[in-house]
Amino acid sequence: MINRNPNNSKSFLKAHWMFAGSATLLASCAVSTPIEVHSITATAVDQPAQIAIALSEGGDEALKTRFAAALIGSFADRGISVAEDGILVADYALSISPAEIGVQNAEARDNPSTKQAEWIALPRSPRRFDKCEALSLRGTLFLLDRTTGTAAYRGRGHATDCEFDDAAIRELADRLVADFIVKQ
Repeated sequence: MINRNPNNSKSFLKAHWMFAGSATLLASCAVSTPIEVHSITATAVDQPAQIAIALSEGGDEALKTRFAAALIGSFADRGISVAEDGILVADYALSISPAEIGVQNAEARDNPSTKQAEWIALPRSPRRFDKCEALSLRGTLFLLDRTTGTAAYRGRGHATDCEFDDAAIRELADRLVADFIVKQ
């Protein structure tokens, strides 16, 4: 026969509920989400030795220039150089914006027969215990096969955090390039 002290059971339950409530509050203040990459591979191509990348000319496109440099470094780390006559042509985009702003598929948004909008990136609702204004980092890499005119790779990555520096941009570039290599 097991004897239990009823007071110990009550204190155990109180502690359990306090722990569960604290864990919920702490989880709700976490702004950071790791980079997620989603991609499609339209056609399989041999891993190229060279890729052509259209470089930005600076100005208002400083963020795009930083992403281009990160992509060039990521390809170089995998033995792929950048040259004007590369078999694959890379196009890319990068944005950093408030996480409350989502990205919606334009066709779904403009078509009234679509009952539910298709989101490319869902907007994030602010949470009471957020430690900052959450930002979203979104990047896209598109590789076109110059010889056939077909898409060889299309990938997009997304992360949420309080701020993004060059290391975060490089990590996004590394993840997209690694995903392309794996899909080949």
